[in-house]
Amino acid sequence: MSFKIYLGIDVSKLTLDVFIREAKVHKQFKNNSDGFGLLVKWLEKQTKEPLDSVLVCFEHTGLYSLPLTVFLEEKQIPFSMIPALEIKRSLGVTRGKNDFIDSKRIAEFAYRFKDQTSCPGYQKNPIFADAQRAIGHKYEWILRKPKRNFGNNEKRRFSRTV
Repeated sequence: MSFKIYLGIDVSKLTLDVFIREAKVHKQFKNNSDGFGLLVKWLEKQTKEPLDSVLVCFEHTGLYSLPLTVFLEEKQIPFSMIPALEIKRSLGVTRGKNDFIDSKRIAEFAYRFKDQTSCPGYQKNPIFADAQRAIGHKYEWILRKPKRNFGNNEKRRFSRTV
């Protein structure tokens, strides 16, 4: 699949730092469904391209990237979730680190390795669907486990997406 726009997202607990490589613009959104909707509107305004020509790339951050993954899959927006270590190794020795720089580096990673980057179809492939259900059960178990101290807001927020 050929993409015209490469988007890097640094995912954290509360925010998404987004960088559009071609437009060289950065913006921060909340890591929730409202923020995801605003992200799509902003992306359409900035790029003026159909969403299927955009590759969204972000680090796999487990529980924090799960709601974004579900949203992108539902909207059928191409995305690639990359292990953080793979991105780090591709950069070599670097100086400086913050959310803006990380999102820019992720977008550059997506562009440089576009031929090696895959876009999974979790809902289309039964193997991925089974894996997603298993991951969901794991997160439910973690959230219910009494030894873990998750805040009530965090429990409510992530149990809806699982």
